[in-house]
Amino acid sequence: MSHQHEGEQQQESGAESKSKAIKYWTDPRQLAQDPSRPVPATGEFASTPTGPAGDATDGHSRREFLQIMGASLAMVGASACARRPVEKIVPYLNKPADVTPGIANWYASTCTECDSGCGILVKSREGRPIKFEGNPNHPTSQGGLCARGQASVLNVYDPDRVRSALEVGRKGGEGTVTWEALDAKVVEKLQAIRAKGGKVRVLTGELSSPSTNKVIGEFLSGFSGGKRVVYEPLGAEEVATASELCYGSRVVPHYHFDKADIVVSFGADFLGTWLSPVEFAKGYSKKRKVGVNAVKAHTKAMSRFVAFESVMTLTGTNADDRFRLKSGDEYKAAMALAYELIVTQGHSHFAADSAVKAALVPYSPASVAQSLGVQAEVFKKTAQELWENRGRGIVVGGGQSVKGDAGVALEVAVNLLNSALENEGATVDGTASPATDRSSYADLVRLIEDMKAGQVDALLIYRSNPLYTLPKSLGFEEAAAKVGLVLAFASSADETTATADYLCTTPNPTEAWGDASPYVGLNSIQQPTIAPLYQTRGIEDSLMTWAKQLKFTGPIAAEPNWHEFLKNNWKETVYREHGISAPFPLAWEAILRDGYVGAPKSEGKPRNFAGGGMKAVPSPAWNKDKITLVLYPKISQFDGRVSNNSWLQELPDPVTKVTWDNY
Repeated sequence: MSHQHEGEQQQESGAESKSKAIKYWTDPRQLAQDPSRPVPATGEFASTPTGPAGDATDGHSRREFLQIMGASLAMVGASACARRPVEKIVPYLNKPADVTPGIANWYASTCTECDSGCGILVKSREGRPIKFEGNPNHPTSQGGLCARGQASVLNVYDPDRVRSALEVGRKGGEGTVTWEALDAKVVEKLQAIRAKGGKVRVLTGELSSPSTNKVIGEFLSGFSGGKRVVYEPLGAEEVATASELCYGSRVVPHYHFDKADIVVSFGADFLGTWLSPVEFAKGYSKKRKVGVNAVKAHTKAMSRFVAFESVMTLTGTNADDRFRLKSGDEYKAAMALAYELIVTQGHSHFAADSAVKAALVPYSPASVAQSLGVQAEVFKKTAQELWENRGRGIVVGGGQSVKGDAGVALEVAVNLLNSALENEGATVDGTASPATDRSSYADLVRLIEDMKAGQVDALLIYRSNPLYTLPKSLGFEEAAAKVGLVLAFASSADETTATADYLCTTPNPTEAWGDASPYVGLNSIQQPTIAPLYQTRGIEDSLMTWAKQLKFTGPIAAEPNWHEFLKNNWKETVYREHGISAPFPLAWEAILRDGYVGAPKSEGKPRNFAGGGMKAVPSPAWNKDKITLVLYPKISQFDGRVSNNSWLQELPDPVTKVTWDNY
């Protein structure tokens, strides 16, 4: 045995003795003094600070190695001090007046990641947008911006963007096509459809752009069978439907959280993903400061927040009191709260309404509390707090977790509570929403049925991916195969574009003009901050091009392009509605500089609650053993439409802390 092995055995035996207590062992067999444990290779990991464990021929010691490396680095550093030849970059021959290399420019625009219409500031260097921030002066964003808005700058440089128009060829064949060739083929088919009085359908998500909505409307008016269908998979359809049942108008109210001294939520993640979370978070935070009351000096305590929900949300984590419910039971809790307020405590004029009281009878707090596992005292205390702060509170309900059969029933109960508490017209404004088409699942189902029956001749799809969001049982793919012409408008290929004849590639929002009007009295502008990177064209320009070739009349055919259409539409509507005194060219420059004009109404007009809406509330079904699947949108990924954005994939969920590496 070599002297190295003898030395190691002596070291091990000494380490295992009581006089030299060892704290670490290389493996369990060394700890158990297993004689079958193999002896390590000679000199492996056995060098000392002054030299190797073996012979001098084993190599340099660690100390010698570090000395040699230190000397080498010193020599490299000394050589780096030498002056290298000066290389000059080519300067601008004609430098733009507003571009200085190394100095960023900021442009006001509008975020298009959802239909909230948040105002943003785009940071640009040498004509390249590199950062988005909230516009501090904009009434909606107030300087804030959600995660999807912040990360959307990465979409500009997405390598998976489609570079030009594509002939998808669902019947075989695929390849790029020039816009001229695409226009000729599309116009030929549209002309034939128009001549025979065929049906043209435009399927879109919810759009807050009045100018884009006008272009789509004028295009469809050129066909005798033209109609638009709006479907937003995570939209507030239940809120709009309940509003129509209770108040007669299909709108989504504007909620003033900055005026609420108490907030009660039934499943609505208004700080995360519901409706306009950036605006709501700004308003909510203003009332969560001790000693601050932004409306009236009734109390110096910060606002109260009570949450009833089935999924732990970002909003629920911020609640003062949070009560966990089973998904689908939110409406029962809302009805029990209304029973306590109106029937038990006898508050509001609804206490004398026999129809309302009859609908509330099955939902006594005692029976609901026993079924839901919530103490009846919770409803009593919450009802008292709401009544004490009537006109200064908000009751909200909604979100993906309550989109079941009882979704409309929940919204009816919420409307009843807000009307009874005099919140309607104060903190809840049902007159602030613009008159736009709202999402309707029933309309979408009828569209698919018409497509299957061969009654749709042309289908145009924009900002919607039904093949991804709809259940396969609806048969959208089979229905699309029976449509003569299918056009998809998108910047990237997705599940639905594969079913189209042509992919009319659209630009990124930073490359195009647009506008938004999330509330009555507020108009925001979207302006390009970079020249188009690829051969793309917006849906507005495409529809206008086809309208001209089809000999349509009206602004859609008269204006030379989308930018002029947008500008003149603002001149005819926004400029006049806001009573701007400056000449329009000067006003237009100010609008581009500020990014918006106007503001939402601070107060609305209360709407009269119709008791007939209570018919939408079903009889309670106390089925505790029913299994319910709850799907919820992530703050980063929403419904998955932005899954190609790596920044959002890497963003940890604020509740679960999960990122893409943990799924």
